Parts: sequence; C-alpha cells; structure tokens
Amino acid sequence: MGRLDLGCERPLAILLEFLGALAFGVPIEEIQPALRAFLDAYAQSRGWDLAKFAARAIRFAGARMLQTAFENLDKAEEMTGEAVRLMQGSLNIFTRPDWAAEQLIGTPLREMSARA
Repeated sequence: MGRLDLGCERPLAILLEFLGALAFGVPIEEIQPALRAFLDAYAQSRGWDLAKFAARAIRFAGARMLQTAFENLDKAEEMTGEAVRLMQGSLNIFTRPDWAAEQLIGTPLREMSARA
C-alpha cells in the first residue's frame, strides 16, 4: 500500500517532540522561540505560507492528541482525567486555532499572516 504524502509528517513529528518536552516540565515559554524558528525556516525552505503551514501543523497536533487519548483509553475500564484533558485540548485546537497557535507557539496565526 502506498504512503499518503501529506507534506507534513516530519514537521509534525518535530512539533510533537517539542510539545512532549512540556510533559517533562520544560516551560512552554522556553520552547516557543525554537518552535517558531523551526516552523518559519521549514515553511521558507518549501516556499510555503507560514500561517497556513503553522495552522496545518497545529491541527495535526490536535488530531494526534485525540488519537493519544483514545490509545490511552484502549484498555481502561473508565474515562481517565488524562484522556479528558487530551480531548479538551484537541477540541480547543480544532475550534480555536488562532488561540491555540498563540498558546503553543506564542504567536497568533493572524499575526503570522500579517507578517507575510
């Protein structure tokens, strides 16, 4: 079976690694400059619009959070607090992408579009 090329697998993995650092107590403010620089450099190297690319990467992160919640519940007998937090975070990302960008990478999507 052929691999689906979404043009975003590697950047998504790196985004998730940055977000995973949060689980180890690294303050998000310390991660944001590196994450913004990565997203900007990756988008520039591909000739992509930064705001559109960042929005796409953030949506993929939200989808991955939802998948993680369901994976964690696979053998659970009841809903867990962690799964609820992951699902709420995912919902927030999907319904408020500009807010999510500001929270995750420190810059709202609308400001990225304005700088382009």
